Amino acid sequence: MQLSFRDISHYFGSERVLNNVNLTIKGGEVLTLLGPSGSGKSTILRIAAGLENIQKGALFIDDTILADKDNHPPPEDRSVGLVFQDHVLYPHMTVFQNLAFGLDHLDKTSKRVRVEEYLSLIKMIEFADRYPDTLSGGQQQRVGLARSLARKPKIMLLDEPFGSVDLVLRRELRETTRSILKDSNCCTIMVTHDPDEALEMSDNIAIIKAGQLSQVGSVDDLLNKPLTKDVAMSFAGGQSLLGTRHNNIVYTSCGTLDYQSNTKGSSVNVIARPIGVVISNEQNQKSNPAVILDIRPDGMGVNVLLKVSDKSVRSFLPLSAIENGMRFKIGDQVHVCLDPRSCFVFSD
Repeated sequence: MQLSFRDISHYFGSERVLNNVNLTIKGGEVLTLLGPSGSGKSTILRIAAGLENIQKGALFIDDTILADKDNHPPPEDRSVGLVFQDHVLYPHMTVFQNLAFGLDHLDKTSKRVRVEEYLSLIKMIEFADRYPDTLSGGQQQRVGLARSLARKPKIMLLDEPFGSVDLVLRRELRETTRSILKDSNCCTIMVTHDPDEALEMSDNIAIIKAGQLSQVGSVDDLLNKPLTKDVAMSFAGGQSLLGTRHNNIVYTSCGTLDYQSNTKGSSVNVIARPIGVVISNEQNQKSNPAVILDIRPDGMGVNVLLKVSDKSVRSFLPLSAIENGMRFKIGDQVHVCLDPRSCFVFSD
């Protein structure tokens, strides 16, 4: 099974909020819509759910039209599960009753089996008789997910599902949720503005800006083969360096890069990830001088803020480099160069 958006455009009054959107999500696949607020992410979700009528284009399940401008089946006729940031559980119902709600088409025994199956999936079978106000935020979110999945929808829609969960629980919830969604074999679309969340949860990612898809592809494609500056800037702390190209060499404030291209023009934009800005005590033919302004540790290494030609640039030193003796302090004069594996060049 697969869900397809074909040539979807949408307007709110005279404002176009979606422009010719084409997406395909296969069964058992998680596709994440990543973009800033107002980019059109939630509108795509609302169209899939049946909360917005299609104005142009069509929504397909396999080769059968699910909805178009002349056909608007309501949400209850679409086999859709919804999980939102503040997923409201029925406070007067137990966890078991919350999951059982909406399963009235099953007999009593089948309903109990179904509910216990999904409580086991989220590792909360012992909470069946508890009420929502006795659960943590993460537990409530898991119950909300299980309640949606217990109806065995063909389509799952998640809108910023972990936004209300504290940081400690967020990663565990992402892993649990992805595993459950993959096992369910439904078509899943998740909306987020968090690149790390998109990378952890997704099989494919769609970058959206001002209602237009910038790039759709696998996690590896978007990380390592970005097609635009916006896509390259979306992941791993990408930062923009202005450069000039001459004889297949790009010159930037952080050093030079070899770059062969058939495009015309000398002005380029280099998107450099912090790990691609390499710090050294020694000068080489591809490096430029810099001064260390600040050093901030994190769990995997240290973040370094540099001043390079009156511009602030971020670098990252992994623990392995520090363990090998690469240590600096604020005020040190150093040299920086660029690692081409973590830099992407775009013509202006």
